[in-house]
Amino acid sequence: MVMMMSKFGNNWCYSTSCVLLICCILPFLMVSGRIVKRSYADQSIRGYISERTCWENEICKEEFKNTFRCKCPEFAVCRSPGRYYSAYCSITETGYIFVQPNFGSWGSK
Repeated sequence: MVMMMSKFGNNWCYSTSCVLLICCILPFLMVSGRIVKRSYADQSIRGYISERTCWENEICKEEFKNTFRCKCPEFAVCRSPGRYYSAYCSITETGYIFVQPNFGSWGSK
C-alpha cells in the first residue's frame, strides 16, 4: 500500500510539471513568431508650405491638410496616431508615418 502511494505521488508531480510547462512557458515561445509591425507609411503628401526644418515634437503636418508644414530632421519621422490627426516629428517609428520627400523635391506638389 505504501509503495502505491509513492508511485502515485511521483506521477502526480511529473504530470503537474508538464502542465505548468505547457501552460506557462509555451505561450512565451509562440509569441516571438507573431510580432507584427505596428506602423503604416503614407506617401500621398508630396509638398511643403515652407522650406524649413521642424523641431522635435513640433507639428509637421496638420490634420486634413495635404502639405507638410516643415521637414523633420533625419533622425525623426513625421508620425501621428492616424491618418486624420495632426502629425509630429518623433523618433518613434510606430503609428501612422507620413513619408516626407527629400530636400531636392521641396516645393513640388
